[in-house]
Amino acid sequence: MEKTFSKIAIFDWGIGGLSVLKPLMKQKSKSQFFYFSDSGFTPYGKLSAKEMQDRLELLFDHALKIHKMDALIIACNAASTSFIGKGFHQEVPLFDVIEPVANFLKESSYKNIGVIGGDLTTKTNIYHKLISRKNIIARSAQPLSALVEEGVLTGDKLESIARDLLCDYVNSSIDSLVLACTHYPALSSVISKILPGVDLIDPADYLIEKISLDLSSCQDCKVTYFTTGSKEETQSSAQLAFGVEIEGITELML
Repeated sequence: MEKTFSKIAIFDWGIGGLSVLKPLMKQKSKSQFFYFSDSGFTPYGKLSAKEMQDRLELLFDHALKIHKMDALIIACNAASTSFIGKGFHQEVPLFDVIEPVANFLKESSYKNIGVIGGDLTTKTNIYHKLISRKNIIARSAQPLSALVEEGVLTGDKLESIARDLLCDYVNSSIDSLVLACTHYPALSSVISKILPGVDLIDPADYLIEKISLDLSSCQDCKVTYFTTGSKEETQSSAQLAFGVEIEGITELML
């Protein structure tokens, strides 16, 4: 029997985690979703592993004590690097965005796998460690997440920056590219234009497969939004980057 979670918390530094929330909402009806944007804090890619753990633990504790969550999702590759294999937080299921796609890729037919992510994600070599028997070529594409936050999804400026960041993959042997930042799926069309014929892998797809929930449509599901940053900027970024209308958002002082 599948487990149905009634209250699911999703965490990211900014609005990239909406690429996880949106497909979840298309599948589920009985769950309440709580989205936590921590944009008022230092960008996660600039934190040490200990700083990352301490910050996320604070957010987790708030979600559990105040809102009584029964599942936690880390919708950020950088943050996930500090929680791989944890599985639970205070006996509540804890899902990261890296492990499910790594397990898929280990068993897949892909042999030469590109990975683009933020600085921290690529520096940890986490994909190399988890997919040890494949050829992994990881590169930082850090500036892309900032462009997505600004709502820059098309145009010559974006394409020029993306081509520079992806230059090592052009005319290479990679057969797939992991979008190892939850912002990057918003740029799939641009990336595919630069790397035609390369399969783009969105880790969110495999995270969602791992979470056992009822599969009815999301007709009555509710989303509550929180941010430690600017409410106005969060609402604007969500609309520009992912087409998500956030009517109400609560500011957190954490």
